[in-house]
Amino acid sequence: MTAACFKDSGYLLTRTQDYAIMSYEIMRKFMEERFLKETEIHRISGCIMATKEAGKPTNLLEQIIYDADTYYLDTSEFQQLHERLFKEKLCRDPGANQQEFNKETLRKLFTHQFYTRHCRQVLNIGKIASINLMREQLP
Repeated sequence: MTAACFKDSGYLLTRTQDYAIMSYEIMRKFMEERFLKETEIHRISGCIMATKEAGKPTNLLEQIIYDADTYYLDTSEFQQLHERLFKEKLCRDPGANQQEFNKETLRKLFTHQFYTRHCRQVLNIGKIASINLMREQLP
């Protein structure tokens, strides 16, 4: 739960793709000030870092937070959330290009995988619809 609260906090402070690292640093400082044990900080850190671009979860907790972070990719709300994410990107980068954003999303859909059994069984089916939707939006 703590990792979920901190995992995107770095996005507020940096424009880079490595906002997960900034999120980790924010979490670590916060938890050290509260004298949390290093083992707990390490577990939370693993969950945060599993959600970064090309992150690879290594245990069930990390798999759950990773799948929760990418859950939208394969749901009926995909198009709506995709549009919101592009608007968010425009706030940070007014020169962002919709076609490039769509290409990047399609690449992410092709390379993405779910890790928990539930998500693999239930959500992978929706990924095909999301891929087809993105293909339709590209020239």
